[in-house]
Amino acid sequence: MSKNQHWGERQFGQMEPDSELDDFLVAVGVERLHELGDTYTAMAADGARERAKSCTDDSKVKGDAPLSTAWLVVDTHFEAGHFLPYHKGKCSNQHGHSYRVIATIYGVVDPYAGMVIDFGDVKRVVNQLDHTNLNDIIDSPTAENVAKWLLDGIPMCTKIELWEGLGGCHVVVQS
Repeated sequence: MSKNQHWGERQFGQMEPDSELDDFLVAVGVERLHELGDTYTAMAADGARERAKSCTDDSKVKGDAPLSTAWLVVDTHFEAGHFLPYHKGKCSNQHGHSYRVIATIYGVVDPYAGMVIDFGDVKRVVNQLDHTNLNDIIDSPTAENVAKWLLDGIPMCTKIELWEGLGGCHVVVQS
């Protein structure tokens, strides 16, 4: 590798626009940024453009690491009340649960920050539901709809597992 060659060139080279990598990046919600100096790179779409530009400065790139991807799994919980307005059973009455959430996130590791997403960003989305009446946020807060709300709200999230209470039953929603 030449002294002036960046990690992005070594990793991606001159890829065609319809390559498998582009398909993969689109599938995981990542955009490919072209012509940042003389490098190619891929970053999370929201807010990463400036970080990516800063990474073309050799003094800011940590080592000579290639662009990589990572799976993150965040296991957290929240407490909330709700009722199911379209259900004819006992859950049509106001009641509450201790929810357990496992969020699976997949994305490109930001070479400058060294992470896909800050765990705190994931927990901030989950905490929007903590100690609330879920009906104020979600029309019909079934486990499936709460999981879908979390899946849609957490950046780069590919899967949510949600438990209502400590029982063995849970729902899994995937993108």
